[in-house]
Amino acid sequence: MEYKTEQESFWAGEFGNEYSQRNNDEQLLISKTALFSRIFQIVGKVSSVIEFGSNIGLNLQSIAKLLPKTELSAIDINGYAKE
Repeated sequence: MEYKTEQESFWAGEFGNEYSQRNNDEQLLISKTALFSRIFQIVGKVSSVIEFGSNIGLNLQSIAKLLPKTELSAIDINGYAKE
């Protein structure tokens, strides 16, 4: 695939793959869930979320634990992250 910017190539390539592997961590998921719990106490429930640059989806996994009926969508340029 041809990318328009150097940054797109950077995140779509090996660095993006390694970033996904480095950040696939249960403790990080727990921390994100705690953060979103506090956020939703302030903003209330939401019906849908879309995350651009979602990587492996830890933010969305956290939200799904807290708000299981929320419609979730993700977009990421890195093929490894989407698997």
